[in-house]
Amino acid sequence: MKISETMKEFLQRANIIYVATSDKDGIPHLAAGERIVVSNDERVKLEAWFCVKTIENLMVDPAIAIAAIDPSTKDGFQLLGKIEKIDEKMVMDGYAPAMEEKWAGVSITEYTITVIISHVLKFTTGVHSDLPLSND
Repeated sequence: MKISETMKEFLQRANIIYVATSDKDGIPHLAAGERIVVSNDERVKLEAWFCVKTIENLMVDPAIAIAAIDPSTKDGFQLLGKIEKIDEKMVMDGYAPAMEEKWAGVSITEYTITVIISHVLKFTTGVHSDLPLSND
């Protein structure tokens, strides 16, 4: 599935993106981020301080769902795909001592997750089919 120019513009304007993963037992986990970059017409990069659970899930099940919605229109897109790679972008190490003390033992890392998109669906609170959008 190719990401159209309209989809690209929408995604890059999105204030919040939602990322769904699941663990080896199929238990879902939902995370939120603020930055999605459309690399080309079939890949996106998510850049966020994802929690450990999101990364752990992707290590055992590379399937991912990404959604963005415009709250004013209640319309958006859902992207389905598989991760291609996960890069550590930044690790907190003395930058925010109070936060690091509060979260002792938990990795505080900003990641870039590259995703190969297989399907794009309409994402809305209204009536919809969950059928992939066409490239027409």
